Amino acid sequence: MARSLAKYFTEASDILSQAARIQNCQTDAPFVTTFYEYLRQTESGSELVRGDDNDPQLFICRYLVCLLKRIDDASKDDQKNNPEVFSIALGDMKTINALLDFIVIECIYPCLTPGVSIPLEARRKDGIWRKSELISASREEILSHVVDTVVDIIESEDDIADVIMGGQYSTDIISGLAELGFNPISATNERLKYRQRFTDFLNRLDTFTLLSYLSTLIRKDTPPWYLGLLTRTLAMIPISRPDDGVKSIIEMIGGLREDDQVSVDKLDRAAIVLCSIPKGVEPRTYFTHVGMQLLKILDNPQQKLLVSAVAQVIALMKKSRPRVVTDFIFKPIIDSFTPECDLNGETDVIVSDIELSKALNRLLQLVRSSPPDIIDALLAPVFYSLWALVCFQKRTKRVTDTTMSLMSVYIKTGSPEEKIDSLVNRIHYDGEDRWRYGNGENGQVEIRRRQNTYTELKAESDLKTGLEGIENVEERIDLLLELIGRLDKVSLRKVFLTTVRRWLVNRKDSTSDPFSVFTDLRLLEGILENHKSEVIESPTEIIGLVSSILDDYVLALREKQDAVDTRRPLSAQLAGIISSEEPNEEPDSDDEDEEDMELESESVSVAISLLSAMLSESLVGNAVNLSSDDQRVLKSFGPSLKYIAEHGPESVSSSATTLALLLNETEIPTDSSKAHLNESQQRYQLALSHLQDPLIPIRAQGLHELRTLISERDPVVNVDAVLKLYLSTLNDEDSFIYLNSIKCLESLTDIHGISVIKKLIARYKVPEKASSVDEVLRIGEAILRTVQRLGEALTDSNADTIVHAMITTISNRQLDTRIRSSALSILGMACEVNPSGLALWVKDAIECALGVLTFERGEEKAPLRRAAVVLIGSLLSGVHGLNEFPQEFAKEIVRTMRYITSSDEDGLVRVQARNVLDIVGEMISEELRVSQPDIQRYV
Repeated sequence: MARSLAKYFTEASDILSQAARIQNCQTDAPFVTTFYEYLRQTESGSELVRGDDNDPQLFICRYLVCLLKRIDDASKDDQKNNPEVFSIALGDMKTINALLDFIVIECIYPCLTPGVSIPLEARRKDGIWRKSELISASREEILSHVVDTVVDIIESEDDIADVIMGGQYSTDIISGLAELGFNPISATNERLKYRQRFTDFLNRLDTFTLLSYLSTLIRKDTPPWYLGLLTRTLAMIPISRPDDGVKSIIEMIGGLREDDQVSVDKLDRAAIVLCSIPKGVEPRTYFTHVGMQLLKILDNPQQKLLVSAVAQVIALMKKSRPRVVTDFIFKPIIDSFTPECDLNGETDVIVSDIELSKALNRLLQLVRSSPPDIIDALLAPVFYSLWALVCFQKRTKRVTDTTMSLMSVYIKTGSPEEKIDSLVNRIHYDGEDRWRYGNGENGQVEIRRRQNTYTELKAESDLKTGLEGIENVEERIDLLLELIGRLDKVSLRKVFLTTVRRWLVNRKDSTSDPFSVFTDLRLLEGILENHKSEVIESPTEIIGLVSSILDDYVLALREKQDAVDTRRPLSAQLAGIISSEEPNEEPDSDDEDEEDMELESESVSVAISLLSAMLSESLVGNAVNLSSDDQRVLKSFGPSLKYIAEHGPESVSSSATTLALLLNETEIPTDSSKAHLNESQQRYQLALSHLQDPLIPIRAQGLHELRTLISERDPVVNVDAVLKLYLSTLNDEDSFIYLNSIKCLESLTDIHGISVIKKLIARYKVPEKASSVDEVLRIGEAILRTVQRLGEALTDSNADTIVHAMITTISNRQLDTRIRSSALSILGMACEVNPSGLALWVKDAIECALGVLTFERGEEKAPLRRAAVVLIGSLLSGVHGLNEFPQEFAKEIVRTMRYITSSDEDGLVRVQARNVLDIVGEMISEELRVSQPDIQRYV
């Protein structure tokens, strides 16, 4: 370190020590006067003495700022000689910070309008700062001199600048620049200069830090002109900070940088902020910025918590501004999969592989953490595009996991049989009329312009000619079977039955697409091969379907000799597609009859296979719900099976004989208690099965369906089982799941009241050994939200149960501090929403809070003390006057808060204690009609 720099640090240390001695002396002379006389006698002070020096505060300011500037200049010289070494030693860091603190308290704070900048007591751990009053008439001269010097140092970007920017001085600079540039009563003629410096300084701060500082400066006593400036600046963040404005807002309001837990209330507040259009800004401009930034966040899936939070914020925004979310968030994603184009464009690439990959990832991230209505809004418009994409990926040997997951989610979210049916009807779909998928230049899939329209290509080559068409269909059928295999049992049965019915209709229709008929047959074979037990588990509809097939087949056998079936069989159609025969050649009529009966036999083979499997499962006692009506219909198959065995072709006669004997000689067990599940039971079972799904959106849908059943007070819901299930999902790593679980617990407490509340509290108060702290905290959030909604209904047994449990939890010093803080928050909320309903517990609550403030010391217990102060503030806010507050605690609370304000090591605790004193002051003012300045003698 250069000698000059060391000299200035010594001088700074000496004058700070002298200031402390003067301040501690019990003299009648004002501090400013005594300190002024001391500085004039120093070597540096004598250099600053001017003939017209008659303003002590102005002189002190000039001295301190001059000393700071000399330290900065000496530091620059030191850096030039040793550019790789930080010029300020660790011990000197304390000195420079003490000097800056002294400048703030003596030169900046006295020049600010009351309410501008943060309270002095919140600035230091010990909370002990002498409050300096301005007696100088040179207010703006002092403030501008300090601010100009400090900003000049910051703009030099040297070591001292790093110290200033790294400390807590940014709020002082912001406040000083705002005072000079925006205060309407400011007399300075350089307002434009300070307004520009205000903007330039804000631009130096990263967005998250800026948000934190501006939010800290907003207080109840903030002057209107400053409040308007701060709120307007905050509101413009999404536009002024296009790179990370929205991200920082969500992180700050959601508390994502401090905690790995996501709160519904915090995300709701973030959504409200993002939906608020700044005054004077055109809505389209604002929401374009917000939408682009939200989508940009989704491009970083490794930031799992943030991405999940963003998806939930978007869902919350859609509730209040659905059109905004549709136009500015959903549409850009959807347009990437359904582009509009013409055949005469300048380039063949419509959507590059990078853009398409980005859109696919955005779709996945949103779907992972969104409710069913958003999943439908996103995936319904792109469902067929995804089908074409996954088929292209399969054909080109690419990974299909993401696309298949998205399609599976959409199929499962409602009417799966209809969605599978629509895919069968579009089995060949590979894009729209003017575009198709292709290989991109970066190795991924892109969307290209067609040289000819899809319609023209189809007319020219039919797109389905020959063996290549059959192979293509087989590949796509495998994908369909994979999607079907991901369904729950109920949905799988629906798909099977729908497919059977469609196949039976289309195979008899000579105008049907032979590939569609072939697809259905292959789907049926694949389902029966891989999922036979699931299909036959609920047999009534299958039995009815089989009955129709057998009756039709017997009728066809009887009419075979004297009726000609003009239907064209599937095999003949397929043969016609790949045959080299001339189209005018007529098929042999006898051969056509034989092939036609062979086609009919395919249906009977399927029917007999189904019946055999059903009987086998039933006879070995598996869960096939055969009612007495099912048994009666099965017995009626005997004659038909016998006739088929005697007159049918060899391919079916043998199996028909075996089945007929089995039906005639076996008593099929029935169980009247295994009647068909009613609609509610089916919904209940479907919800439970969804909760076992590996896909997060499907698990969330299961939670949503259970919540709906609870809200409908459906008797099918087993409260104890569902409560246990919800508690188990609280430990889910995905915030979307555990936040939905919290909402479900709220619904359970709303409908079933005290019985569920008691069980939640029992788990909260005495956690099981396997319970994590996170699980207990999430139970606490559900209890907190229940208390909020109970409001004035929080009385009697509800109040007794909750309040007693919270006080017990707070008093248990073996528990994790976070759990005890949570209990204090719940108790505080109860005191706020209905203090009169807690009359029997108010004294206990106050004693509990005061006990925490007295005995829970140390930095690690700061969250406890914060919650305790908030509890007392909530209680004071909840009562309608001092007469409702226990008088024996009033003085003790004031005394405790005053002590905390000046001594607590946690800045937030000190600020909150000051807020409580403000509340007490306002209450005294209203009760005694005393002006605010006179309140100080009471508080």
